[in-house]
Amino acid sequence: MTRTLYVTRALDGGPVRVIERGPLRARVEITATYALPAAAEGMARRVGTVAVPVVTIVELQAGGPAVRISHDIDNLAADHRLRAWLPLPRPAAWPRPSPTASR
Repeated sequence: MTRTLYVTRALDGGPVRVIERGPLRARVEITATYALPAAAEGMARRVGTVAVPVVTIVELQAGGPAVRISHDIDNLAADHRLRAWLPLPRPAAWPRPSPTASR
C-alpha cells in the first residue's frame, strides 16, 4: 500500500500580489509551483514528478469571522488524489464547513 506523501514546500516562491485593497475587502494572490508524483505504478510505487502550478487567493472581509482561502490547481499528475492541508496554530472555535472542490 502506498503511504501518504506530504508536499510542504514549493519549487519556487512565486509572486505575492495584492489584487484588492479596499475598506470592506482585501485579497492577496499567491502563486507557486509544487513537484508532485507524476503517476502511480501499481499500489506501492510513484513514478517521476511533475510541476503543478497552484494559485491561492486569501481574502479578508471587514467584520467577517473567517479568512477565505481558495486554490486554483492545474493537477497534471495522474493516478492519485490531491488534498490541501492548512494547519492552524490552534483548533477552530466553530464547526468547520465541508470542503468543496470544482473540476
